[in-house]
Amino acid sequence: MAKWAAYDAFGRIFGRAGLSLLERESAVMGTLIAQGAPQIAVHYKALLRVGGSDALGDTLFAPVSDVVDAKALTQARQYLTEARKP
Repeated sequence: MAKWAAYDAFGRIFGRAGLSLLERESAVMGTLIAQGAPQIAVHYKALLRVGGSDALGDTLFAPVSDVVDAKALTQARQYLTEARKP
């Protein structure tokens, strides 16, 4: 499963032309924030690896904060806090 995720699913999505890796990770992060999904931690670290910053990670909450459930935002913030721990 890990091999499939890394090479098939990840490669097909992140290997497409059109957007930079930073733009793709930003879009994914926004989607995961809206869902309050635990995968935020992994994608946050990827965001940093492709040139993103802590400030960008925080900024990505703004576009969805008025339209998603407060519980999802709280969960998303918790996952981001955990991802930032050394």
